Amino acid sequence: MRTATSRAARLVTGLPDRRARIEERTIDLPGRRLTLRVHRPGNAGPRLSLVLSFHGGGFVAGAPAQNDWLNSRLAARCPAVVVSVGYRLAPGQPLPAPVEDGYDTLVRLTGYPSIAANAGSPGLSPAQLRTYRRLSVPASLDARSVSPLRFDSLAGLPPALVVTGALDPVADHGRREILAFLRGRLHPA
Repeated sequence: MRTATSRAARLVTGLPDRRARIEERTIDLPGRRLTLRVHRPGNAGPRLSLVLSFHGGGFVAGAPAQNDWLNSRLAARCPAVVVSVGYRLAPGQPLPAPVEDGYDTLVRLTGYPSIAANAGSPGLSPAQLRTYRRLSVPASLDARSVSPLRFDSLAGLPPALVVTGALDPVADHGRREILAFLRGRLHPA
């Protein structure tokens, strides 16, 4: 892994584009913490597309930094936010663990547009939503365990009515639950 990100390797892969900023972040997912390398264009507006990047190495070797040349250029030229995922590697974490890391990261990063779009509505602000979630879902609890989207089946549960308000910051959450139900991902009782 170090070879792919060493100074010598930079001679082969090239230096990152100076028009993009690179920062390292972590993301907490259920049962694991992953490292992300975030590439942002230096002079772009707040609304950018997201590109999720997975480094090479056959799920056995490599690191997000090895793609800095490519990812920084994508960020600067698209412009977009390019996030490279430091997924778990085999043999310690064989497939499907790396794929799950990518999927879970994408779901966490893309979020729900209604939160930002309806931030000024009479409902809860994004800061209030984060506070309420922090207070109602303890850190020790996997937040996915309280979402009906994560259940394999809703058999045995009482019927439910999901109502989404057009200006509700969490409208996308409700719409996603309805779509999952209609697509057969959730099975009614």
